[in-house]
Amino acid sequence: MRFPIILLGLAFAAGAQQIPDSVSVSCVIVYAQYGEAQLRLDLYRPRNGEPPLPGVIAVRGGGWRAGDKRGFASIAAALAEQGWAVACIE
Repeated sequence: MRFPIILLGLAFAAGAQQIPDSVSVSCVIVYAQYGEAQLRLDLYRPRNGEPPLPGVIAVRGGGWRAGDKRGFASIAAALAEQGWAVACIE
């Protein structure tokens, strides 16, 4: 089964919250490298989810100058609880 990848641009930062036990988080996965610089993502997914999962890429606002990928933890966890895999990127 194939799922479309949906790009979701979020222009606000969510408050931090505790991640539920039903959600698995893999932090600081390197997804790109340019010379010495590495770009990382945090991947949120349902702990008992069967692949393949539909996926969302959470792109923070702030003009790439302010904010942090961790600011979307609560949104990513909520989506993961609904069966989505969520990549919060730098």
